[in-house]
Amino acid sequence: MVIISLPLISIVIAKNAGQRFNRLFQSSAIVLFLSVFLIYYPYELYCRNKQIDRFIVNKSLYFIYANYYYFRKDLKTKDYDTRILRDFASEYPQWQQCDSLMPFLRRDNTPEVLSPFFALSPAKPDIVYIVVESLGRGISGENAFSGSFTPFLDSLANHSLYWENCITTTQRSFGILPSLLGSLPNGNTGFQFGEMPDHTSIIRLLKENGYKTNMFYAGYYEFDNVRGFIKMQGNDYFAPYYDEYKASESKEKNANDWGYADDVLFAKSLNYLGEQHDKNVYNLFVTFSTHYELEIPAKEKYISAAKSINENLPQEQRLKNNSHIDYLASFVYLDNALQRFFNGYKDRPDFKNTIFVITGDHYILNFGIPDRLSLYHVPLLIYSPLLKESQRFKSMVSVLDVTPSLWSLLCNNYNYVKPQFVAWVSDGLDTTKSFCCHKKVLLMQEDRDNNEFIYDNYFYSYGSVYEITDNLRLIPAPQSVNTLISDKFYLFSTVNSYVYNKQKLMPN
Repeated sequence: MVIISLPLISIVIAKNAGQRFNRLFQSSAIVLFLSVFLIYYPYELYCRNKQIDRFIVNKSLYFIYANYYYFRKDLKTKDYDTRILRDFASEYPQWQQCDSLMPFLRRDNTPEVLSPFFALSPAKPDIVYIVVESLGRGISGENAFSGSFTPFLDSLANHSLYWENCITTTQRSFGILPSLLGSLPNGNTGFQFGEMPDHTSIIRLLKENGYKTNMFYAGYYEFDNVRGFIKMQGNDYFAPYYDEYKASESKEKNANDWGYADDVLFAKSLNYLGEQHDKNVYNLFVTFSTHYELEIPAKEKYISAAKSINENLPQEQRLKNNSHIDYLASFVYLDNALQRFFNGYKDRPDFKNTIFVITGDHYILNFGIPDRLSLYHVPLLIYSPLLKESQRFKSMVSVLDVTPSLWSLLCNNYNYVKPQFVAWVSDGLDTTKSFCCHKKVLLMQEDRDNNEFIYDNYFYSYGSVYEITDNLRLIPAPQSVNTLISDKFYLFSTVNSYVYNKQKLMPN
């Protein structure tokens, strides 16, 4: 504001005080010009050469872009042209849409891609989702950017369906449950913040088919409105571990400031499940011990284990990791807790007829990132004793794809009661073994902005466009596609705002 108002003030002064102020006016004009240049040049430099956070370069640039995207987002909540809905419908010619004013509502014709990998039993399987706090591909899995500190998960991946190039939809935890459970849009600031449109989820669908549904979480359910969202799904049981933790006298040994540590969460959950005799169950586990700066039990033991892993990594990774060993130790701890959990689950009679889904809620950038898209890169495993064989896929998928594909597997092999329509924002998982990218996904940043987007093999980020290559690495896209991808971003983000703010996702 100072830069803009300075020449205006100079003009007024010059008119009233004569030529001696002309120099002041000329100087202020030069300042204005240079200021705009200094804002624009780092942006251009960023676009051509880097995928780091450009806003570190220039605070004025951040201010201008924040205001621009804020007002543009505000406009998108008001401007709903039926032409936009028609353009969006043309993006999905395979959908059998049911209502032109509800762009996601359609008959469920999600491709059934998982059956070839399973030898399903006649009895309906139990379903387990495990969401791991901060489990990004930077520290888990083959070719992890900082090396892998999850040896058990890496081993389990060798016996699973494993997607190397999976993305989550937000940079923080608030987006994972709606995306993973319901293939739902992000809305304005996260689906569960505000007046949620009518929707469905794997919890509700399984509950309507006779499953008992459980959520096991040792943290505070009101955080990120977790309880509010899961309660809307009709969930049967919320583990009361946070209340137990608050009343416990051994907090230092078994917990941290957020609640019981992950191994306690899993142990208590197995004890509870051992007392249940329901025919079918859906279990949702959400961990949190790998959140930054939380204490873990037996910390020195896991620091030592993390150091041992780090010593076997290439020198560049090893040196970068040295200052983060304490935090990396929490992932070794989590990995060990998961191993004990699976060992315990194997003793259950229903283990052989259970399908497990494991993923992370978001990437953690403390250890560095190769590019912007890596901020969403998480592992995805589907493990089950029912699998015929393990498979690895390089096709890019998202957490939005999981529930549509799993539901399609169940409905095509068992007599499930199906809803007449669905409103997934995804067509399900891609099981192509070579790298490819056919997704259209809006991404939400840590500050709750919606300024990044994937359209096929292109990544849009704050006006810049990149091509996506294997392992989700980015290279500058041809200038010729910038306008096209920018227009697609505006189309998808406008529809996202429309369905959320106008309650046009699906009918009640």
